[in-house]
Amino acid sequence: MSGYHTVCVCDAGPRAGLWTVIPCQLIVMIGLDIVYCVTAGKSMQFLYQHTCHGWREHTCTSFGLSAWIVVFAAIQMILSTVSFVCLMYVGLHH
Repeated sequence: MSGYHTVCVCDAGPRAGLWTVIPCQLIVMIGLDIVYCVTAGKSMQFLYQHTCHGWREHTCTSFGLSAWIVVFAAIQMILSTVSFVCLMYVGLHH
């Protein structure tokens, strides 16, 4: 048996197995995505605050945590659509 879906289908039947596994997997995945985005947003905010305030204090703009979460989510969306089969954009020579 290769996964939770197969185990639940064998245990509870095809209909009840799906209704058991899919909601649990969705809850876990959505929770992980939220934690991942918030943690990355906090890290980006921390990095910005400590690098910007060290150079020119009066020119730094303060952004809220929500803005950093949106920036990180946008970067993730762009990177998830890029096909990494062709890595010529990353390499220094073509």
